[in-house]
Amino acid sequence: MLGWWSKLAKGGILVINKDGTYKFDTYESQSHPTYADDKSVRAIVWSGQSSDTLTHFCYNILKKFSPEIVKKLMKMSSTGTLKFAIRNFGKLFRKMTLKTKKDYVPYQCKGFNKKIQSLVCQDPGSYNLCKHTMLA
Repeated sequence: MLGWWSKLAKGGILVINKDGTYKFDTYESQSHPTYADDKSVRAIVWSGQSSDTLTHFCYNILKKFSPEIVKKLMKMSSTGTLKFAIRNFGKLFRKMTLKTKKDYVPYQCKGFNKKIQSLVCQDPGSYNLCKHTMLA
C-alpha cells in the first residue's frame, strides 16, 4: 500500500475514472481543474500528508472488512491494494469538496472499537497491516 499511498501523501492526487481506470497526477498540475469538467472522471482522491492519515485508513480497513480479507490484503502488492481500494471506493473514501465537487478523502476511523482492538491485539497479522504499510 505504501507505494501508491506515498504518492498521495507527497501532494499527489488519484484520478479515478468511471470505467475503473485510474492515474496519478500532482496537485500542482494545471490539469487538475479540467478533471472537474471531465465526464469520465468519477473521483479525485486527496490525502493528508501525515502518517496518522494512513494509520487511520488502515484501521478503517480493519473495521469494515473481515479478517480473511485483511489477511489477503497483507499479501497483495501495492498495485493490488490500490485496485482493492478502487473497487471498494464507497467504503474507503468520503466526498469532501476541496477544489472540485469530485474530491474525496479517505475515511478516518472513528474510535478504536472492540473489533479493531481484538484484531490488532490478538492477530499480529492485522497489526502488521498498519505497521508494515508505514515501514515497508
